[in-house]
Amino acid sequence: MLAQIGDVIFTSNSNIDALVEQFTFNYSKISRIGNNPTYQAVGGFEQEIHFSGYFVLESLTQLEELKNIAKQKKTTTFVTLIKDADLKVIITKLNIQKSLFIKKGAFIKQGFSISLKRWEK
Repeated sequence: MLAQIGDVIFTSNSNIDALVEQFTFNYSKISRIGNNPTYQAVGGFEQEIHFSGYFVLESLTQLEELKNIAKQKKTTTFVTLIKDADLKVIITKLNIQKSLFIKKGAFIKQGFSISLKRWEK
């Protein structure tokens, strides 16, 4: 297992291309007379996780399961080998690209990119 979102497991067959994390820290700017402004930390932080990859032939139904999780618009768990703990996340974006079509209209390759968001108080 390389990663897991809810019950959907991404293995080495998932061919994950990239895993990107972005952190946003919130500050309030306080102006001061005759001096440089100062900043005060406000609240927690937000973390966005983006990863992409593709499936070839097998496991083409996994993205349908992931699409169903995203449509529920509820918090789910995200686990990866990089992190030790289960993260509570929401799926903010799911892009699916189907390619390598055969004569009967079926596709052989399915690419994906997923955006997740978590926050801390």
